[in-house]
Amino acid sequence: MNYVFLKWDTDDDFVDSEQHVTYDIELYGPNPLTTILILGAVKAAAEMALYLG
Repeated sequence: MNYVFLKWDTDDDFVDSEQHVTYDIELYGPNPLTTILILGAVKAAAEMALYLG
């Protein structure tokens, strides 16, 4: 999770810099593809943290 926020979020508000994805392209700025993946990963991390206490 730290990688996303360190590399893709340049000003601590939302993902807005260059994002390399598995389609072998770079996406720039906020976009639905990486945003929904990040939200899913954050939810999964929260669920794991709750389970582990």
